[in-house]
Amino acid sequence: MAPQSRKAQGKVCANLDWNGVLKALSRLLAGGSVDETLGLLGEATGVDRVYVFSVHPHPESGVPACSQLWEWCRSGVEPQIDNPALQNLEIEKAGFGRWVVELSAGRPIVGLVAEFPQEERPLLQAQGIQSILVAPIFRADQLWGFVGFDSVREARLWQAQEQEVLQTVAAALGDQLAQRETRMELEQAEERWRNFLERVPDAIIVHNGTQVLYANPAAHTLFGINTPQGLLGKAGRELVHGSAWALVEQRVNAMLEKEEPAPTIELAYTRADGSVFLAETRSVPMWLGKRKVIISVLRDLGERRRWLEQIQHLAYHDGLTDLPNRRLLRERAEQLLALARRHKFPVALGYLDLDRFKEVNDTLGHDAGDELLQAVAVRLARVARETDTVARLGGDEFAILWPQTGHEGARIAASRVLECFQQPFSVRQEVISVEASLGIAVFPGDGDSLDELMRAADVAMYRAKAARSGFAFYSPEMDRYSRARLAFLEQLKRALHSEGIVFYFQPILTTDTGELVLAETLASLVVADQVLPAGHFVPLLQELGRLPELDALALRVAAGAARRLGIPVSVNVAAPTLQMDAFVEKLKDLLSAHDLPPKFLWLEITESALVPEVEEAAAKLRQARALGVHVALDDFGTGYSSLALLRDVPADLVKLDASFVGVATGDQRGEALLQGIVDLAHRLGVKVVAEGVESPREFDLVRRIGCDFVQGFKFCPALPEEDERWQQLRGRLQ
Repeated sequence: MAPQSRKAQGKVCANLDWNGVLKALSRLLAGGSVDETLGLLGEATGVDRVYVFSVHPHPESGVPACSQLWEWCRSGVEPQIDNPALQNLEIEKAGFGRWVVELSAGRPIVGLVAEFPQEERPLLQAQGIQSILVAPIFRADQLWGFVGFDSVREARLWQAQEQEVLQTVAAALGDQLAQRETRMELEQAEERWRNFLERVPDAIIVHNGTQVLYANPAAHTLFGINTPQGLLGKAGRELVHGSAWALVEQRVNAMLEKEEPAPTIELAYTRADGSVFLAETRSVPMWLGKRKVIISVLRDLGERRRWLEQIQHLAYHDGLTDLPNRRLLRERAEQLLALARRHKFPVALGYLDLDRFKEVNDTLGHDAGDELLQAVAVRLARVARETDTVARLGGDEFAILWPQTGHEGARIAASRVLECFQQPFSVRQEVISVEASLGIAVFPGDGDSLDELMRAADVAMYRAKAARSGFAFYSPEMDRYSRARLAFLEQLKRALHSEGIVFYFQPILTTDTGELVLAETLASLVVADQVLPAGHFVPLLQELGRLPELDALALRVAAGAARRLGIPVSVNVAAPTLQMDAFVEKLKDLLSAHDLPPKFLWLEITESALVPEVEEAAAKLRQARALGVHVALDDFGTGYSSLALLRDVPADLVKLDASFVGVATGDQRGEALLQGIVDLAHRLGVKVVAEGVESPREFDLVRRIGCDFVQGFKFCPALPEEDERWQQLRGRLQ
């Protein structure tokens, strides 16, 4: 650069307002804005434009780049803050590599633009700059950016003393920007932390050992305080119940002294209305600024226990009728039979089946059938003694356990049960007369275990149904009558190897748009002119050990249907099938034989197929998923280990059991529980389908809680593969 003349130096000294520079520095240090500071510097230095650039990696290429952040311009000088060429400017490519080297070394860029290297001039001259001074801004000893002073109207030369002053200004500007950024980050972090605490479901209280300094909304709710910030300033003695305060005070002092968390403890607290509740309490000391405080997290044990009781109840009771289910019946029966053996008293078991219940379902729909079952359950419970157990076995079948009851007592009890059906039932403004058949077996003569008694009572029930006698006791002579059942079993065996078993496919639709995404394979048995659903013959196949044959047939049919319909198809797979050594290899062969992409085949697995060999079953399912086959957990919510299976079993889909969905409709606690299961499944990356959705209320419920898919009579019954409605189902749900 050419040496400066004394005349030029004198001119520059006259243009520089040192007091103005000091004023700009003072304003900056006092917290003034960057725009205001640049304006004061522009007036003090007499330049036409003052600006700040940041140096950063280019957002796309990652090479060093710079962008203009702030600018002050003298009146009549064209601003450059909106110039796109000055945003994300690649420094080397634009010819300013020298600038980075010089500025990084702490040296300013200063001089007449006309004397700059050729590659630097075009961009500067395009902005009308005649002379320039650029001083570096550092953060943590790294070049952060630079502040520039442009002379546009006339050329200007800078003295060394002026350069040093403006470099000092740049350093002060960098310090202030760093402090403001740190302050902003702290404020943002504090805001994020506060937002987090506001949304945490557990009660969080910050205190100093004697007084509440902060409490989140959950804490106010837990203590029954409706006014915001109503807990602030409260003394610990007011919140901790009774004599527990002495223990709390001891723990607080120890935490503040040792600065170590206290062990989790259960403490009693007092709500605003004076009621007492128990909460699990975890506390940890920490520094908040210059104050040492304690953060305590309270979890209401009463609410948790109520949830556990609800889950326990659902595990042992039927979701539709709220009667004891098979599990609870078995537990009570085993205990009762053990006492009966020891004390030599009789026990009677009744097996009850509704006559022509299928006609109600077919005529009025499944919703009406469910309401009828609920009404039957109420009447049966009403005539039972306090010591009796009335259980729903599934479908339209019920069991009644009568303790210390022999044949005569069971006869009287059976008469009371059948009296329940003398008056018609009112269902959906329809009057329905329903009859029932009851079979009775008595311990010890008819069986020594629940399974033996159930088998005997089942035979007696069919005898009563055939004779239309209302009820019948089991007797050995009935075994001859059960030849019809043996004949049915033989017919069932033959059907496995002929066309006696037919398959239908029930659509599964998306909840939001009604798109067809999947179809479940359902097996039916054709006997004479009747079509029997799977519930009538699958248990018999299980007794015969022939379920793998049915599953193999269903898989072949499903693979062919999936190929022809062009939609994924699911198949229920039983435990014996899943336990076969060659199960995965046979899946490979099946997919290859039908040239079917694995994603078009789904395996539906119930809890009974997974427990107790859950690890072995999970390993098989992982191998199947490795092929590309999908896995669904069927009848979810009906077993005691469903949540554990969701954790341990590799599943893509959870199918909420129809009875579980039905009982939650209109029940806030049931809906909350379903919501929790759906949220948990989604957090694990698992989709959810609601089964048996048969009414608008149920559909509104499952859509509201976030179920991804629905399946039920309301949307579409099971269809044969050749049905024309498959094309219509590709439309949208209205």
